[in-house]
Amino acid sequence: WPAWDPALTAVDEIDLPVQVNGKLRDLVALPPGLPAAEVEQRVMERDKIRAQLAGKELIRVVHVPGRLVNLVVR
Repeated sequence: WPAWDPALTAVDEIDLPVQVNGKLRDLVALPPGLPAAEVEQRVMERDKIRAQLAGKELIRVVHVPGRLVNLVVR
């Protein structure tokens, strides 16, 4: 039998849902374990997210590591 190698089952990327005011707007593929500041920067660079934030004030960024990013706008 082959030997168990945990490196072969490790996840290379995760699909992180991006919400604006609790509504799903985009999915971003990112490596797991990325710092929160880097995740926020990559989310803000997305064209879909820029379009959703146009003319609105960003109140808060909620980042649940490995689960989701929610942008609260007014």
